Amino acid sequence: MIGKSASTDKNTVISETPFGTTRGGTAATLISLKNKFGLTAQFSDYGATWVSMIVPDASGNRSDVLLGFDDVKGYEAHPFFSSVIGRYANRISGAKFSLEGAQYQLDQNEPPNQLHGGFENLSTRFWQWQLDEAHNLIRFKCESADGESGYPGKLKLEVSYQLTQLNELIVHYTATSDKLTHINLTNHAYFNLGDSTTISTHELEIAADLYTPVNQMLIPTGQIKPIPVSLDFRKPVTIGAKIQARKAMGETGLDHNLVFSDWNGKLMPRGRLTDPGSGRTILLKTTEPGVQIYTANHFRNISGKHNRVYPQHAGVCLETQHYPDSPNQPDFPSTRLMAGELFNSTTVFQFGNGK
Repeated sequence: MIGKSASTDKNTVISETPFGTTRGGTAATLISLKNKFGLTAQFSDYGATWVSMIVPDASGNRSDVLLGFDDVKGYEAHPFFSSVIGRYANRISGAKFSLEGAQYQLDQNEPPNQLHGGFENLSTRFWQWQLDEAHNLIRFKCESADGESGYPGKLKLEVSYQLTQLNELIVHYTATSDKLTHINLTNHAYFNLGDSTTISTHELEIAADLYTPVNQMLIPTGQIKPIPVSLDFRKPVTIGAKIQARKAMGETGLDHNLVFSDWNGKLMPRGRLTDPGSGRTILLKTTEPGVQIYTANHFRNISGKHNRVYPQHAGVCLETQHYPDSPNQPDFPSTRLMAGELFNSTTVFQFGNGK
């Protein structure tokens, strides 16, 4: 079933509505999934974007826990916002890498480096979509041409979002290439689980004991080190406390890749985000070896949904992924994708409210 509204059964609802038009005049679509507990997840075909996630609090009051915009023009004006990120999430130093003796020059959209896949990144694309009613799931597909943004290989991508009766949002990525290439995919959703304007009072727990230090341009040095106190989330701690610790070191907040030393490629629980005020929680599971914690450091009173204004630190991203600059760091887990090989990655966000 493609591009049609549907009701699956008494426990799930799928619907489709217009989501505005881009500056170029292309109409976007908003697709909604709902489960029997009243959780509603919405997605757009522009960027395969996760637009909203409506979750009840401990008192049963339902609110949207994702930052975002009222229509597609907002996402067009703010690339990467809650969209699928790639072909390579995070940074690549010098916007280049070598594969089997051949050097590839990529877009320098953060000169002299590349960020999140360059100018023609996946967040700027319209994706084809298809509903799987039986599993309360939407599947997005697109292709990236050989040489697009400088990457080798024609890449065929698929991203599915499934809303389960366990209050999970399961994000599953697959891809194949006809040439040897590099790939690293994630979703750049900004979470705020409560009514506060920032996430400073949110508590975060991440089971990471290592991290990848970076230089002033946020490019990894190539080292993997024990996590410092200012980034240690192995016990629940307020995000605000860690933001202040990093600001004391001359930084604007958190923008760091935390490493799971016991990574084996299997889906494992890796962390928990909690808003004490609302009681809402997210249990994070992933097959990825790391997670980039980003606290919206660049926000400066962005105009968002329903006339809300997003100040600095209005949300936090939990970007499960391989490490930044892995194509140029031989000691990092490889992001190489062989011709004909199937890329697989899964991340699960399980929502709760303390009840």
